[in-house]
Order: sequence, then structure tokens, then C-alpha cells
Amino acid sequence: MDITVTELQTTTYCNSIAIRVGPSPSTVQSKSGAPMRTITVPRSALAVLTALLLGCADQPTVTVDEPTTPEPTGPHAAVYATLTADQNDALIGASSPVADSVELHETTVENGVASMAELDEIPLPEGESVILQPGGLHLMLLEPEPLQQGDRLAITLEFAEADAMEVEVPVVATADMPDHHDDH
Repeated sequence: MDITVTELQTTTYCNSIAIRVGPSPSTVQSKSGAPMRTITVPRSALAVLTALLLGCADQPTVTVDEPTTPEPTGPHAAVYATLTADQNDALIGASSPVADSVELHETTVENGVASMAELDEIPLPEGESVILQPGGLHLMLLEPEPLQQGDRLAITLEFAEADAMEVEVPVVATADMPDHHDDH
């Protein structure tokens, strides 16, 4: 008997395969009804595939809620969101095809003077929501392409443990920002 491996997603190696044991594959469809690509591998590969899947059980994940960027008024743009990790992790970098670079920043106020500093990482404690917001932690797009309300930009977030993920971020008017976000 062979093992049929069905590709479900292509986002990360841990979310991309499922194992179904049986004879030749029948037509496999996704929830949307679209056919999915299948391959059949020898039974001897079961141990390797099982080890890969068991290793994925401990793979940390990070959820990103309410990503937004206010319409920029200068040469930079801030990105805000809420990040929650299911295990201790850290945001260690970001990139976007619409900006020269993306930096992790924190705004602090000392003696009534606000200053902004680049960070090497933003810790994501297990189960806690870390809010990227004005006056605190945020992402800074340096020299982005012109952005205006209604645009959507792609940002890739890189983590110390979890797989990198691409997030679509809407550009909104400051007045349309979620409650915990204000203009940068």
C-alpha cells in the first residue's frame, strides 16, 4: 500500500501536507471545490513523513489582527497591528516590496520629549497580545512608494521561531484606524 500526500496549502511546510493512507489517489478537492495536487510515495517514506508532521506539532504560530497603516503624510509610514503568539517568540524583522526597508521601532517619552528607536526584536510572550500602536511599538516603512487610502500593501513578518508570514495591510484614513491605533 502506498501513502498519498495531499497538498493543502503552500504557506509553510507544516501547513502544507496531510497524509491519507490508501490505494491510488482518488480525486481530491479543497473545501472550495478546487482540485488539489497529490503525489503518491512508497510506504517506506511513512517514518520520514510522520517525523516531519510530529515536528510540526510544536511549531509556534503567530496571529496578526487588525493590521493597518494610516495614509502617510511624509517620507515614512507606520504599520500597526496586534500580534499574539501561541508560544514564546519574537518579531525579528519585516520587509515589503513597497518600501526601501522596514524597521521595528519603539516610541518612548522621557522628560516630555518623544523619541523613536530601532529595535532588534519585539518579544511576543506566549498567549499575550502585543499591540503595535502609535506612541509605542510599531513597524516603520522607510521611503515607501506613494500610498493612499484604499491601497493594500504586503508586508512579510519574520519571527525567531514561527515561520515568516505575509500580511496584507490596508492603508486607511487616520479617522478609520481601529480604536487602539492613532496617527503616528
